[in-house]
Amino acid sequence: HTVSLTSGGRLLAWGYDADGQCSKVPALAAGERFTEVSAGLYHTVALTSTGRLLAWGNNSEARCSGQPALAAGECFVGVSAGSLHTAALTSKGRLLAWGADNCGQCSGRPVLTRDEHFTSVSAGNCHTMALTSCG
Repeated sequence: HTVSLTSGGRLLAWGYDADGQCSKVPALAAGERFTEVSAGLYHTVALTSTGRLLAWGNNSEARCSGQPALAAGECFVGVSAGSLHTAALTSKGRLLAWGADNCGQCSGRPVLTRDEHFTSVSAGNCHTMALTSCG
């Protein structure tokens, strides 16, 4: 399936929809809009203007429902859907990942230096890549 956002924050999705990854887009609160979206193999993930992360479609391996708890005052600022997992960045520079971990795509995060934090994330088939504040 394919997903995209309009300039006004409307989410569009089309293609294979057996698990609702295109048709079951969650409703937003008044004034809230989508700011980022990513398509996995059979699931879709998106961020909203309030920092909420929404996920829908096939939930095997908890790729939609397995979001870790955030610390007080922390919100999501980046998200990427892999084939069977989801990876996200938080406002505190943390990288979180959940879902299938058969290749270490969720648990294999590198150790950062004390002053380093994650700035960008991209999830693939069986891997997750991220940039840090040190490049």
